[in-house]
Amino acid sequence: MIRLDIGADSLVGQVRSANEDSMLVSDGLAVVADGMGGHRGGAVASAEAVRAVSEAEGSRSLDDLVRTVHLANRRISERASDDPELRGMGTTVCAVGLVRRDGADELAIVNVGDSRVYLHSGGELVQLSEDHSLVESLVRDGQITAEEAQVHPQRNVLTRALGVEPLVAVDAWLLSPCDGDRLLLCSDGLTNELSDERIGEVLGSGRTPEETARQLTAAADAAGGRDNTTAVVVDVIDSGAEPAPLSDRFRRISTPAVDLSDEFDQGPHTETVMAVIATPEEAAATSSTPLEEPQPEPLAGDEEIAALASSPDPAELAAAQREADAATNLAARWRTAAFLAAIVGVVALAFGAIFYTASRGWYVGSDDDGFVALYRGTPVLWLQPELVETSGTAVEDLVENQQKQVNEGITFTQEEAARERIDSLRVTTTTTSTTTTTTTTTTTTAPVPQPPTPEAPPGAGP
Repeated sequence: MIRLDIGADSLVGQVRSANEDSMLVSDGLAVVADGMGGHRGGAVASAEAVRAVSEAEGSRSLDDLVRTVHLANRRISERASDDPELRGMGTTVCAVGLVRRDGADELAIVNVGDSRVYLHSGGELVQLSEDHSLVESLVRDGQITAEEAQVHPQRNVLTRALGVEPLVAVDAWLLSPCDGDRLLLCSDGLTNELSDERIGEVLGSGRTPEETARQLTAAADAAGGRDNTTAVVVDVIDSGAEPAPLSDRFRRISTPAVDLSDEFDQGPHTETVMAVIATPEEAAATSSTPLEEPQPEPLAGDEEIAALASSPDPAELAAAQREADAATNLAARWRTAAFLAAIVGVVALAFGAIFYTASRGWYVGSDDDGFVALYRGTPVLWLQPELVETSGTAVEDLVENQQKQVNEGITFTQEEAARERIDSLRVTTTTTSTTTTTTTTTTTTAPVPQPPTPEAPPGAGP
C-alpha cells in the first residue's frame, strides 16, 4: 500500500512582519495556502482554506478534495462580506492527496492561484500545476519570456484566487505514483527567490523530506526573503511501481465552477462532475513550464443550455444555406465583417483588462527625484500609476536589498499595507543612519506560527 512521507517548513522572511501562509500535513494529504489582503485578512483567508480542505482528509476521493476547495471559496467569500476589516481578502491553495480511483491508488493534485506543485523524478523537475497570474498569461500569449516573468513588476498579480469571486474554477490532475517520486508544494515566496534549477538541486540532494523543506525555505530566506516562504515535500513510498514516463501516468481532470448554494455544503460525499479531457500524451510535461490548459466540457445538468448554444434552429440553418448559395459574395463580406468585429472586440477587451489592472491596488516605488513614493494603481505596459505622495526617504539611503525592491516596485491590494511598508522603510533608514558600532545579526528559525483565529464580529452567531 502506498505511503507518503511528508516534511514541511515555513518562514516569515526578512520583510514581512507576519506569516500569511498556512499549511496542512497529515497522512495522505498536504496543503499550502498563501493569503492576501493585509496581515489579518491574508492569514484568515489562508487558514480558512486549509481548514476547509482538511475535511477531505481520509476520504480518498478526488471529488471530495475538489469539493472542499469550492467550500473554502464559499467560506472565505462569506467572511469577507460579513466583516469590513476582511474585505478584499483571498488566498491561493494547492493540495496533493492520496485517492482511490478506478481501483488504483493515485495522487490527486488541485490548484487555484500561483502556489505551485512540482514533481522531482528521475533527476528531472517538472511543474505540474499552472500559475493563475497575469505574467503567466503574458508568457502563454508570447508577450514576454519565462525569464522576463521572473523579474516582471506584476508577477504577483493573480487572475484567480479563493474568496474573490462567488464562483471559482479549480484545476485538477491525477498522477499515478512511482517509487522515487518526490513532490513539492510551495508558496511563491520560494519560487520568487529560487530558480527551478536550484529547487531541483535541493530536492535531489537525498535528504529527508523534513530536512529538504527546511533547506529550501532557508535558501529562499538567504536569497532575500521578500515574502513568506512555505515548502512541503512529499515522498512516495511503497508504490510497487517502477519509474515511468510522465506522459503515461499524468492527466488533467475537468472540474466545473460550482454554484455556492445552501445545498452545496451537505456532507463529505457531495458529487462533483468531472471528465478526463486530455490524453496522457496531450497533458505530458517535458520541462518545468506549466501544462497547456484544455477547454472544459459542458456541465452535466446544463444539457438544454449547451444545446441552445451549439444547435441553431433547423429552419434558420436552411434559410442561411439558401442565402449563401444565392449570394456567395455577400455572405463572404458578412463573414469578413464579423471577423473584423471579433478582432475589434478582442482588442477592446484586452485594453479594458489592461486599464482595469492598472487602476487597481497600490504601488510603492521611487519617484523621479529618487525618493520612496506611494502610487495609486500599478504600472502595466505603457500605463503608469498616479503619484499620491512622496516620502522623505531617499532610495539611496536604503540597504541594497530594499533598494532593489523599491526600484522594481512593490504592489499591494490595500492602501494601509502600502503605507505600512513605507513606514518600515523609514524606520530601517533611520536605524541604519544612526548606527555607528558593528552589529551582529542572529537569525532564529521559530516554529511555524499558526494563523490567528479572527474574532467574530459583534452579534455574529456561533
